[in-house]
Amino acid sequence: MKAFLLSGVAWLLLLAFANHTQAQISPIRLSVNKHQKTTQNTISQNDRSDAGMREQEVSEEVYYTIAVSSINTASALNPKIKWSILVKPATGTDLKLVEGERACSLNFGQKFSFDTDLVQLSGKRWQSRDGRHRKTELAQIVGYAVEVHIGDRIVSSAIEPADIKHKIELLRGGEGKQQIHQF
Repeated sequence: MKAFLLSGVAWLLLLAFANHTQAQISPIRLSVNKHQKTTQNTISQNDRSDAGMREQEVSEEVYYTIAVSSINTASALNPKIKWSILVKPATGTDLKLVEGERACSLNFGQKFSFDTDLVQLSGKRWQSRDGRHRKTELAQIVGYAVEVHIGDRIVSSAIEPADIKHKIELLRGGEGKQQIHQF
């Protein structure tokens, strides 16, 4: 009987504390998709050695499609979506930041999507004919961060890789209309 009474008291205490520790669910669902197109043009080919080296100009065009949808049944939402892309140029060590923001209005079940600025990456790649030796000097995307704000609260985010947010915070810069960035 005492064991039954103790387990009943334990359940009551658990229920009492469970009411105070409810998880918050975001009213916004967020998805980020990367789109990339690569082109390569052979500039020269050295056939004097057995290995033979081929030099190529490489260019990539990258942008992200960001989509948000409302799962809030209470009222219309006016989220502000802030995005940042961190880029490492082909030469040099200074990281560059491309960023922007969009605002929208969402009712329950509505979806809003847009494309980020186009980031054009360029560089060169050298490769031996047998494929064993390669060297690449190409600008590259280091990572991205997307945050959805409602008022002064962040309600959803997508960050890739997880440690990129600190680097982006160090390089914060201007905002504006969609642009083309060349590296």
